[in-house]
Amino acid sequence: MNKIYISKLTELSPIILEKSDKYNLAPDLIAAIIVVESSCNPYAIRVEPGFWRRYNKAYKRIIKESHPARRWLKHPDVFAASYGLMQIMYGVAVENGFRGKFPTELMDPDKNIEFGVKILSRKIKRTGSIESGVLAYNGGGNLSYPSKVFGTQEKVLSANIF
Repeated sequence: MNKIYISKLTELSPIILEKSDKYNLAPDLIAAIIVVESSCNPYAIRVEPGFWRRYNKAYKRIIKESHPARRWLKHPDVFAASYGLMQIMYGVAVENGFRGKFPTELMDPDKNIEFGVKILSRKIKRTGSIESGVLAYNGGGNLSYPSKVFGTQEKVLSANIF
């Protein structure tokens, strides 16, 4: 495990431990997703290609006129991007209770890890296994994603951060 990742994860450990306790998930799993998704960069942003082809009608139905997220529908790349440590899509965060006025609020480590772990926990419960939940967390299209996360989780465990 890279020394920079160890240092950043150590800084984030109080938040990771709090959220892992709240949602009953292993802190090393959460840390592994943070490393894989953003290389521990709270300011990471990635526009998700193909998002609007798949979800256009659903999101326009879900997000009512009065919802703070409504204005971002006019900015497709802003709405269809993943933000922060756990690379949370703004629309997915909104579906899971995020009520921030700006998508960039998801770059706050506490908010990002809160919603990331909440979403991961729901995916694991819905699919019935950690591996399937981790795959679903990433959208399900990259079948090697769980192996990458679990390999990183082993490195996090051997670094004795938690």
